[in-house]
Amino acid sequence: MTQTGSALTPTVQMHPGRGDLSLAVEHYGPESAPPLLFAHGFGQNRHAWRGTATQLATEGWLGMAIDGRGHGDSDWAPNGHYEMEHFAEDLAAIARSLPEKPILIGASMCGLLGLLVEGEGQESLFQAMVL
Repeated sequence: MTQTGSALTPTVQMHPGRGDLSLAVEHYGPESAPPLLFAHGFGQNRHAWRGTATQLATEGWLGMAIDGRGHGDSDWAPNGHYEMEHFAEDLAAIARSLPEKPILIGASMCGLLGLLVEGEGQESLFQAMVL
């Protein structure tokens, strides 16, 4: 993210999801800051978190707002695979790609996905979860 005066400009990066899927993740704040992973509800996209992520970035956090598979600028799933376990594996792939464990902030469907990731995995991928 770049800072010009007091204006914050997020950057969109593509992160690998399950299989060959690319997931759009909007980064707010310095990459060296502690990460917050924002995951939207069904039928929404990363823009649902813009206000919250922007505010928390000004307070020293790295806000990372995800577009789930088939949402926003993320890839559509091949063969129409939109089962909950595929969404959960995407979320886990993003968490594993980060240099430190993020705090997951999940709304609706993605709150449930956070529970699936933590319950099914061999290791904890999140510092904490806000659902």
